[in-house]
Amino acid sequence: MADVASAKNKHGPARTKPAGAEAADLSAHEAAASTADELELRDFLSFRIAKVHAKLNTQAMRLLAAHAGLTLQQWRVLLLIGSQTTTTASALSQTGEIDKALVSRTLKALVADGLVLSRPDRTDHRQLHLKLSAAGRRLHERMLPIMRQRQQRLLDCLTARDRIVVYTALEKLEQAAADDVEAGEG
Repeated sequence: MADVASAKNKHGPARTKPAGAEAADLSAHEAAASTADELELRDFLSFRIAKVHAKLNTQAMRLLAAHAGLTLQQWRVLLLIGSQTTTTASALSQTGEIDKALVSRTLKALVADGLVLSRPDRTDHRQLHLKLSAAGRRLHERMLPIMRQRQQRLLDCLTARDRIVVYTALEKLEQAAADDVEAGEG
């Protein structure tokens, strides 16, 4: 029979968990609330994700400003373009799930800075084909290892099991959010 440890919570009687279960290591207010009705604002999943997102963005913005003079949005667009031979603004918007107007403004700045080359489509002049310029490619190649190191530092704070749990949870949340949007509930 599995060894069982008792875990108290602020919402009622002790609950049991397998000894050493990492899920119980969450703070009491996070682990104890089992339904949305019991959650305080600071425990809302979307609130917690937004807080982490804001901190990660701030960290990335500092790195990009210090090493490349880029905004986070410019880096994201540069990264998306650099991952393909050529692309279009609409493809960037769709792939990166970025607002089309924001992509357009960001591209104007990257083209003006000489980091991205654009040429009109031969048949649809509203459509622009985009690729990194030589300077854009050099910047991409210089920054990618720095940003990968950042990703590695973030991953290093998680065990292999934590990574599986986090990525599995993110996939489920992304699907649930997409399902709600498609159903008109989001």
